[in-house]
Amino acid sequence: MDCQKIIVDNFDGAFQAVSHLIKTGCKKIAHLGGPSDCKVFQERARGFQEALEINQIELLPNFLLATDLTHEDVRGVFKRWMTALQRPDGIL
Repeated sequence: MDCQKIIVDNFDGAFQAVSHLIKTGCKKIAHLGGPSDCKVFQERARGFQEALEINQIELLPNFLLATDLTHEDVRGVFKRWMTALQRPDGIL
């Protein structure tokens, strides 16, 4: 499209954010994304996973979740994470 626009690199943004969390000492990093059929959230999840992989950090079960991002969804996920035996020490 021939117009002014701002384009966000969702993959790289997520990759850099997770890399920063790792550099600050986080080892159990979780990702809460939006609907899995949305390209924005697919790219962010991919950046998240690649940053973990490159840094040899294990993706823990239930630490990569996709929701509709409603208030209830987010609240439920955070409640589950904070009451679990393995809690995240970093969240994207």
